[in-house]
Amino acid sequence: MQVGFSVETLQAGEAHLQLFSLTGELLRVQKIQPLAGYNTAVLDMSSLTDGVYFLRLFHQGAQETLRVVKITRP
Repeated sequence: MQVGFSVETLQAGEAHLQLFSLTGELLRVQKIQPLAGYNTAVLDMSSLTDGVYFLRLFHQGAQETLRVVKITRP
């Protein structure tokens, strides 16, 4: 399962994505290179079990944290 999401940035530059478990364990780290404006990114969650995760984005000294719920349908 891949999760796609949109990111709006004012400036281009390297950004870091971190995916955490509900207990705070760091599960994934990914670098992206967003341009100024709207960008899309994809994070692979196929090897993770269903549950709640936190996705943190660091860019230009700012950070944003999103809650992600993975539910696999039969």
